[in-house]
Amino acid sequence: MKQIKKLSDSKWIGVLLAAYVILELVIFFIAYRLKTGVGTHRFELYQTLSFFLHLPIGLFIVWLFWKERKETIRKRELIFDLEQVTLRHFTLFNNNLYLAIIVNNEGTITEVNERVTDMLGDNLIGTNFKDLLFHQETSKSIENFEDVLEGKMVDSTDIIKDKHENPVYVEYKSIPLIMQGRIDGVCVIAKDITEKRKLEDEMNKDLELATILQQSVLCKPLITGEVQIEGQYIPAHNIGGDMYVWYKIDDHQYGILIMDVMGHGVSAALVSMSIRALLEGLIVRVRNPVLVMETLNAHMHKSFNDHMNSLQFFTALYAVINTEEMSLTYINAGHPPGLLIQTGNVELLNSNCVPLGILEEIKPTAKKLPLEDSAQLLLFTDGLLENIGGTAMYHAVNQLKETVLANSELDIKGLLQILLHDAETSKQDDISFVKMAINK
Repeated sequence: MKQIKKLSDSKWIGVLLAAYVILELVIFFIAYRLKTGVGTHRFELYQTLSFFLHLPIGLFIVWLFWKERKETIRKRELIFDLEQVTLRHFTLFNNNLYLAIIVNNEGTITEVNERVTDMLGDNLIGTNFKDLLFHQETSKSIENFEDVLEGKMVDSTDIIKDKHENPVYVEYKSIPLIMQGRIDGVCVIAKDITEKRKLEDEMNKDLELATILQQSVLCKPLITGEVQIEGQYIPAHNIGGDMYVWYKIDDHQYGILIMDVMGHGVSAALVSMSIRALLEGLIVRVRNPVLVMETLNAHMHKSFNDHMNSLQFFTALYAVINTEEMSLTYINAGHPPGLLIQTGNVELLNSNCVPLGILEEIKPTAKKLPLEDSAQLLLFTDGLLENIGGTAMYHAVNQLKETVLANSELDIKGLLQILLHDAETSKQDDISFVKMAINK
């Protein structure tokens, strides 16, 4: 625009031409006087001087005319380019798939595209943008508008009213419009996310239901004259792949299993629930720990890895406690070590088998340990260790041992509170913790 204005300010050429005409009249008058009042020699001398005076002036005027013509053509080209740019911008603005609104510094709507008109009505021009807000008293858009007028770009979400007064959820970006160094309004580009929001709400309801279902299948505390078993589960994303169960096999035997499915969220939870459906009948019916782990491995491999491109597996630690012969038999399939605490000492139930589901067949070996009259068994998933000691598993296990030895009288909630009190609980992984007290 400045270039076009500059090119338009060439009226001084007309003034120069007028001055040249006046000069010609003066010269003509002088020539007439000389021709009638002086001799032939002086008149010829005047004509020579007049020729040399007219020639540069004429050439200068021709150059000025050529320059003016060139600038006129350039001005037309700039005007044409500006019209084309304006047309392109108008086309992009008006045919944008998103809602596009121009608001002045007072908040008055000055321009909208067809998408806005279709959704919000055709009487928006001249109204204030506040009138579009569905919940004006809780909306952040008014505060955001002040930020944009200070030159900031703002991304946010809000709820506006359509032409039928129904709520429309939008994600929007507000951009300050800067003209000649000052802010001259705001351009708002908004995306309708109403359907997305509805789907998210439905998914959240489904997740809440799934959370309730998953929590409901976790075993409740088991307290007898011989044992006391309790557990705590803290999912990272409402639901997850951790699971623990315990069952009384007979009058003197108890089976405890803790597992952790690879991954997080819904997919891990579905695999976990699939395994969970087998556990009660399997643990109570099949008393041999080796057969239990072989059966779980076969189910995992056949149900998932035979039909999926990605590898699915889970770690697990299964222990059978016999209070009659006071023994503990366990198989650890790639799971963090369990802790067996008795007479002030701690023994680690380290992994002695590959995680379940990786191989089509496994040949695990169970390990048997003697139990004292008073013992504690602690089982947990790696989420607990990560929150206690980050990636240093050895440090986390040692810290867990020291905490349990110093607070053996606490229940599982008390132990977790101490363990996680000073930890930076990022909740990037599920946390499961099981405590079993054995008293003969």
